[in-house]
Amino acid sequence: MPDNHPISPKAPSLLSPVQDHHCRVIAQRNCGPNLWVITLESTSGRFACRAGQFVMLDLPERRFFFRRPFSVLKVSGEHRFEILYKVVGQGTEMMKGFQIGQSLNVLGPLGKPFPKMPDAEAGKYLLLLGGGIGIAPLACWLAENQELAETQEKKQETTAANHLTPLCVFGARNASELSIRPELEAYLDLTQRVFATDDGSYTGPDGFSGRIDQWLLKQPEYAKNAAAAYICGPMPMMRACVLALKQLNPLLSVFVSLENHMPCGTGVCSGCAVFSSDSLPIKVCVEGPVLNAERIDWENADGRQDIQIRCTLSESATPDAYTSPLEISNAESQEGFSCQR
Repeated sequence: MPDNHPISPKAPSLLSPVQDHHCRVIAQRNCGPNLWVITLESTSGRFACRAGQFVMLDLPERRFFFRRPFSVLKVSGEHRFEILYKVVGQGTEMMKGFQIGQSLNVLGPLGKPFPKMPDAEAGKYLLLLGGGIGIAPLACWLAENQELAETQEKKQETTAANHLTPLCVFGARNASELSIRPELEAYLDLTQRVFATDDGSYTGPDGFSGRIDQWLLKQPEYAKNAAAAYICGPMPMMRACVLALKQLNPLLSVFVSLENHMPCGTGVCSGCAVFSSDSLPIKVCVEGPVLNAERIDWENADGRQDIQIRCTLSESATPDAYTSPLEISNAESQEGFSCQR
């Protein structure tokens, strides 16, 4: 399948141009251990994005040299949007303390979104596989798709894509980390969702004990009857899911949203690059973050590829002001965009 990202004529259009939005904090809520959702409102113009795009948030202290990349969880109206984040370092620890009304600069929307839904016959699935805070862009897709369906219903329009049934599998280490389970339950009925926990601590009727790739292999009919799959989460999780899907349905179109170290977000620094299947580097921030899974060299895609990164810091930089992406612990790189520090 070609690696393009067509915008459906039926999808929400007129995306806002990339700009440095002046925003204010509208709300913060805790949704699990070290898991937070922050609501921001742009005071400098319309903010609109597609599921899979991201923003770069500027932390308001000089000790933080680089902005932090975050997937957009939800867009409300023309100015408000939400971000799901996990506290993993000094930067996100600071974010947890943001006050209502506080001003922030947010660059975006950036990157390429998930492609439009493929046309398919009735009975086909669109698999949405999200691990950890990688569920954010998939939840954004669900909200976007619901808005589209409501618009089509009002206009009494029917498209082939309406026949696709979304099936969302949300995986986490344990039940307490199923951060936005209530939101997913609002979008999906019991037959359209699965909550997988590594330790089996979620025991609801829509629960599964184990990893997402294990669920795929135990329920092969879903992959075999899927029209496409969208995946986002830690690199080991995405790799395992891609391999399972290709084993079960070799012709399946699979798109992944990569969550890499991303100092600039605009293609300048190459800090987010990963190797493609033809051994050429891919700049995730501009060529992605959503990419056709066939482009990725999954044998070497462990999130720590040896691509040279050159960063020049001022001599006045304090030792703890910046940690090289390649030095961030594996535990921190497992959840969401790895630059969340």
